[in-house]
Amino acid sequence: MSLLATSYLHTGNNFIPRLVQKAKKCFQKHVAWTLARARGKIHITCNIWKSDNDLLVLRVIAHFIDAQLQLKTVLLGLKELDGSHTGENIADVIKTTLHHYNIQNVRFFILDNASNNNTVIQYLKNINDLEICASTQRLHCAGHVIQLVAKVMLFGSDIEVYESILQEFEEGR
Repeated sequence: MSLLATSYLHTGNNFIPRLVQKAKKCFQKHVAWTLARARGKIHITCNIWKSDNDLLVLRVIAHFIDAQLQLKTVLLGLKELDGSHTGENIADVIKTTLHHYNIQNVRFFILDNASNNNTVIQYLKNINDLEICASTQRLHCAGHVIQLVAKVMLFGSDIEVYESILQEFEEGR
């Protein structure tokens, strides 16, 4: 039996975690290889999700044109934020993710309108291997802008009205 085949044999309770870890490493290598061959700049989208058990999770996504001139979108990272979601904490996760995939040719960062995202860009701007112009490379997420406008149109500027309607809706389920 080949060495590769024996490495996949069930050898105890850690078989599935080992298999998942191998698949993850293989996927990450393929993504890094693909990103290195991207045509033009890479665009990064980041947003934070709050899980049902109150964990803050940062999602980092790359958008790019691959070597076959196809638009690609790939999840680079899904990381729980340690501590609060300050601009520095968010930027640390983004920086680590970009370094992990050796991404240096970023054109745009697409983030929501939270003020801490201005800090994210300023913090990333100070990284030696990234050249960032904060005023031209930070884009606001169109979906978030539309959501904010819709809230104001539907509920006015009184956020408490919106939150009470949302609470009633969630309790009705």
